[in-house]
Amino acid sequence: DADQFSIPQSPLTNVTGPSGAATFMVNFTPGSPGQKNAILHLASNDPNANPFDINLIGNAAAGGADLIGL
Repeated sequence: DADQFSIPQSPLTNVTGPSGAATFMVNFTPGSPGQKNAILHLASNDPNANPFDINLIGNAAAGGADLIGL
């Protein structure tokens, strides 16, 4: 289902330090109703979390209401 999730723009800054943060948007464009799953892999210089993975879950309702969870 990974093709139904997209990142329209990469974060503008790199995350620096253990308390660093970055903001980005994930779009969900389902092709059919039902739950869709994917994993977002983020490159990291942390040897214990490279890549850093984020589970993506989208629920496409029949009739057009879509929900996304991280």
